[in-house]
Amino acid sequence: MTEEPLSRIGRVIRGRVIEHRPFGIMVDIGEQQPGVVVVTMLEDEPRSKQPAYPAVGQEIDAVLLGFTAIDHQPRLSMRPSDIARARDRYGDSG
Repeated sequence: MTEEPLSRIGRVIRGRVIEHRPFGIMVDIGEQQPGVVVVTMLEDEPRSKQPAYPAVGQEIDAVLLGFTAIDHQPRLSMRPSDIARARDRYGDSG
C-alpha cells in the first residue's frame, strides 16, 4: 500500500524534474499534481541572480512542505538545510 501524501509532509521524497518555469521547477513525485519548488526554496543562501535549475529528467531529493489550498499542489523544498533537518528527524534517505 502506498503511503498517504499527508503522512509524508516534512519528509524527504524523491522526484524527477519535468519542467523549468520562471518561478521555479516542476517535479513529478507520483501525485496527481506535480510538485513545485519555487526559486527561493532551491538554495539556503539568497542570491542576487536566479540559481541554476537541475536538468529536466534529473532525479532530485526534496522535502514535502505541504499542499496549496486551492488545487492541492505539492510544495517542495530542495534547500540542503531542510533536507538535512528532515533526514535527522525522520531518518529519511530520499
